[in-house]
Amino acid sequence: MALSRRTLLGLGAAFAASAWPAWAQTEPSAAAALVNEQATAAAEGKGVLLQFYASWCGWCQPMDQLLESSVFTRVISPRFRTYRVRAIEMRENMRRQQLAGADDIYRRYAPEHSGLPFLVFIAADGRTLINSVAPATNENIGYPVAREELDWFDTMVRTAAPQATRDERLAILRACVRLAG
Repeated sequence: MALSRRTLLGLGAAFAASAWPAWAQTEPSAAAALVNEQATAAAEGKGVLLQFYASWCGWCQPMDQLLESSVFTRVISPRFRTYRVRAIEMRENMRRQQLAGADDIYRRYAPEHSGLPFLVFIAADGRTLINSVAPATNENIGYPVAREELDWFDTMVRTAAPQATRDERLAILRACVRLAG
């Protein structure tokens, strides 16, 4: 039975892909991925909303839902690209899913013992505009539920998106409360 040239080329490509050494298939580091994300955002005239999360974080799921909600994206998406970074995983199988250096990027932006979820709004020029550490307590608000946390989250949105109306910001805060369950 004769094999066609297309079949031989397909078999050769399949063999080459399976024989390619694992070290040659490495993912970019978290630092390189963030630089790429910031460059893409800047080219669009936007900043980056950096979201740190982990599999063990109970409040990370409602934060994901909030950041993907239409009420939030309507206000934030015109000015920011959301970039999620898996960090500070505890179990080895989950740590393998992090980009190399993700914990270092987390520590660059988050004060020690900040916890998750942790948010940072970064301007198109790379400056940190605001993060989820409330100055009143010097602690990460995580997912905003308590009155003081909601107040700080509103300040974050107002700082990052000054064009947001009071009604839009209130809708975001109502979504926070609703998603908290």
